[in-house]
Amino acid sequence: MQNPNLTITETLQQAIDYHKANRLQRAEQLYRAILQAQPKHTDANHNLGVLAVQMNKVEQSLPFFKIALENNPANGQYWLSYIDALIKSGNRDTARQVLKQGKEKGLSGDGVDQLAIQLKEQKMHPNDKNDLEPAIQFRESGQYQQASSWLEDWLTKNPDDPGALAHLAHVYLLLRNETSAMGMIKRAISIAPDLAVVQRNLARLYLKQNQTHHALSAAIKAVTVEPHFYENRLVLSTAYAASGQDIKALELVEAIIKDKANYAEAYATRALYRFNNGDRQGALVDCKKALSIKPYLTQLWGLSANLYYQDNNLLQAISSLEQALVHEPGSIDYMIMLGEYKRQAGIVEEALTLLKKAVELAPDNANAWANYGTALQQDEQLTEAKNAYNNALGINPNMGEVANNLATLAMNDGDNEKALELFEKVNLFNPDYADAYNYRGIVFRELGHLEEAIKSYEEAIRCKPHYAEAYINRGNALSELGQSEQALESYDTAIQLKPDFVEGYINRGNTLKELGQPKRALESYDKAIQLNPL
Repeated sequence: MQNPNLTITETLQQAIDYHKANRLQRAEQLYRAILQAQPKHTDANHNLGVLAVQMNKVEQSLPFFKIALENNPANGQYWLSYIDALIKSGNRDTARQVLKQGKEKGLSGDGVDQLAIQLKEQKMHPNDKNDLEPAIQFRESGQYQQASSWLEDWLTKNPDDPGALAHLAHVYLLLRNETSAMGMIKRAISIAPDLAVVQRNLARLYLKQNQTHHALSAAIKAVTVEPHFYENRLVLSTAYAASGQDIKALELVEAIIKDKANYAEAYATRALYRFNNGDRQGALVDCKKALSIKPYLTQLWGLSANLYYQDNNLLQAISSLEQALVHEPGSIDYMIMLGEYKRQAGIVEEALTLLKKAVELAPDNANAWANYGTALQQDEQLTEAKNAYNNALGINPNMGEVANNLATLAMNDGDNEKALELFEKVNLFNPDYADAYNYRGIVFRELGHLEEAIKSYEEAIRCKPHYAEAYINRGNALSELGQSEQALESYDTAIQLKPDFVEGYINRGNTLKELGQPKRALESYDKAIQLNPL
């Protein structure tokens, strides 16, 4: 706070002294104290703008520089500071206009010439604003096809424009056309390899290809050329995260958010960081913020759905996926996921409609057939379910859960030999799939192969030590072999794992009765009746 005994001039000098000593927070407090008393104080406004630039808050500096310049246009430094900040914030068209106005008012000197050269070079190699602004606006509003068409048309007339090539590469990446993006970036690099927009979008391409070392190198180059531009810093943050430097990544993205509070992509990036580090609630907050700014960021609807699903909020997960399909109606992945969520929510008819559309649009997608089969099975369309499962396995023979579902259907049909063949196939590809071992044991037992059944149950228990049902089944097979003591141990373990297991108490009672322990048998039967009086 300003000392009431000091004049404005004295307070300004103190602020300048603190500023020179790099005590920026104290300097800022004094500059703001002056502006409370005199909102249009030119030096306080200008110096507060300079301080904001030093703290990488370039956009926040612009209003201060503008006020200083409007109230004292005779001060050449005010012009230079304002134009420089406009360039750093990416407002190059405005910078050119202000520079022109300054020259008309007599602005001149080496600093003016340097800014003019800088703006001329950027005009020759369009970057993030100016001539390409229509395409950038299309991209920023989620109209990627329109952005692509605009840039393609521009490049027919300006084939050697590296900025346009680099921006088109970015749009192609957003359209998931990685091959075309690579072609554009290679052309841009051959013309202007050091242009920030070229290096930034090269980094994006490398990130898509999981070439994290190259991505980080390109992102650092982009930031070196344009250290204050938000997109460069955000891509660098993403590259840091991809290379395992999470602390650097998070610090950078949070600094960006602090400086540019309406930057949707920054919230999206932080949402992914938080999700990957187990902060589901924080990730969801960031998803909501980003989508409130740019609802067409489809990936975030998918992430939101995942987060809601993990929190057992199935209806909200469904709603998020429906929004994802509004913005990306041809996405097979979202159709499959939404179909599965609707199936789990009991909305089976809608699930079947979605999944049928998915298999029609992508007949070579094994996941689509697998989920379609599950929905058909839930709807008791068993023949169609088998066909869907067989289609899935025809595309990807290693889908253990699908083979397990087919085996279960065969077992229910009484085709034990087929069921056994399928269960063995499941465990061949997935030797730790407990359910398949358990069902194999059931089939072996029905075929009278009790020793094989017991081995299968024990494999199930190996994979899943707390598998109460497998202990019950093992006890049943042991009992049939006349090994009552071992059967009793198996039933006791099942009950310990699952204290409300009615079948466990009944089977335990039967075994105790066989062992000549009627009192303990009655206690076990009584417990079963208490749990299930009907």
